Amino acid sequence: MQRFIILGQPRSGTTHLTTLLDSHPDVICAGELFNPYIMMGMTNDAGDDAILARDAAPRRAAEAFFEQAEAEGARAAGFKFMLGHDIAVLKWISRNPDIRIIYIRRANKLAQVASLIKANQTREWVDNEVANTPLRRVMRRVRIVYQGLFVLGRKERPNLVPTIRDIDENGRLIVGPRRISQRWHDLATSDFLASQWLRSTPNKVLRLEYVASLKPEAHERICRFLGVSTDAEIASPLRKQGANRVIDRFANQKQISDYFTRRGLAHWLGEELDEGEDTQDRDEA
Repeated sequence: MQRFIILGQPRSGTTHLTTLLDSHPDVICAGELFNPYIMMGMTNDAGDDAILARDAAPRRAAEAFFEQAEAEGARAAGFKFMLGHDIAVLKWISRNPDIRIIYIRRANKLAQVASLIKANQTREWVDNEVANTPLRRVMRRVRIVYQGLFVLGRKERPNLVPTIRDIDENGRLIVGPRRISQRWHDLATSDFLASQWLRSTPNKVLRLEYVASLKPEAHERICRFLGVSTDAEIASPLRKQGANRVIDRFANQKQISDYFTRRGLAHWLGEELDEGEDTQDRDEA
């Protein structure tokens, strides 16, 4: 059985890719097995005992997931691992070069930040209608998982209670360039450091950009990378939540447009484009 992880950041396309692969008859693809608040594996467990047991022995938790997937007859199995989760898992993966890595990133950081801020405030991480659709593994429980995460997070960190002051009556963001810039560079730095680590690891890596990952030809590449049939009909139930033009997601459009145009990033304001896989290493100065 081919083992793998999906590596990425929030709002970079990891959930779409997880549900896409989980729809393949020969693949078991779980959610965030090492989310700090819940284990999204073959089943979901947010109990203190389960979380402590996982955190005390992360390698064993990962191995147990793979063992169970293999026992169920999967030809490939993996889980989503977000940058910022347990670093011990990344170290363990680099010591096991047979584990393959699918690294997905979103080149348009304005779109990613807009999506992240809105999801954090509304708590709508996936389309509500789609999240209630019965599916075979991941998505049939994703809505309750994310609702549970909010409750768990609020219990431990009261500042996670959402405030809607940054969203107008039409659902558009009212967020200034400085706040966007802070989140953008946090994400970009994380992407850059991850790309450096991936160059040093012995694991085979498939790099994907968010827009490109939505195309059928990318789905074939992924299946070949994992050694499973490219003929299987696979599809993610997730639907796009934001406006097609990124600038239309903001109420203060002139302020956002002026800032990013002066930064030489006017192409981020329109529809998201496939910017290629090398954009993560470009010097924007």
